[in-house]
Amino acid sequence: MFDNKGFTLIELIVVICILGILSTIVLPRMMDNVQTAKDTVADVNARTLANIIQIYNAEQTDQSKIFKSQIIKSETDKSKIPDEIKERIPKNFDWTNMSEVNVDEKGDVEIKTKLN
Repeated sequence: MFDNKGFTLIELIVVICILGILSTIVLPRMMDNVQTAKDTVADVNARTLANIIQIYNAEQTDQSKIFKSQIIKSETDKSKIPDEIKERIPKNFDWTNMSEVNVDEKGDVEIKTKLN
């Protein structure tokens, strides 16, 4: 007689098909969540930088020292930032994919976020 200790080929193929269908549904949603998380980190970093700039500007009694008229959106723009502000930026600050930080001629800060 036959010994039924294992799975049949049909059963294995059905399970593989079900797993394939589930993965095609789940993977795109997970990838969207990864991008949303990256955008959130970019916005948080921009807000952190904006807060540092706002605090710096609020502390300045000399109007000529106010940080103004700049757009900062990546590490290459870091050279525009005065050393007094750079000292306040955390060492582990992530500049990659940062949202845009605009500082107008009055020193007011605006953030253009990636999330809507």
